[in-house]
Amino acid sequence: MAERDLKDLAHNLNQDQLKLYSEKLKALAEYRKAQARLNEVNLELIKAGLRVNPGSVACW
Repeated sequence: MAERDLKDLAHNLNQDQLKLYSEKLKALAEYRKAQARLNEVNLELIKAGLRVNPGSVACW
């Protein structure tokens, strides 16, 4: 019985790890999408003649 409980526990832990990994991949994809959009905005600001602080939307 203890062996069965350990197998169930291991299976549940693996499922939890897979779920967390999936959430991490989704978050990373969203981050990359936001970073790409930020790059587009910064490029438009540069084209408009503004100086841009890389990695942010700060300009002067």
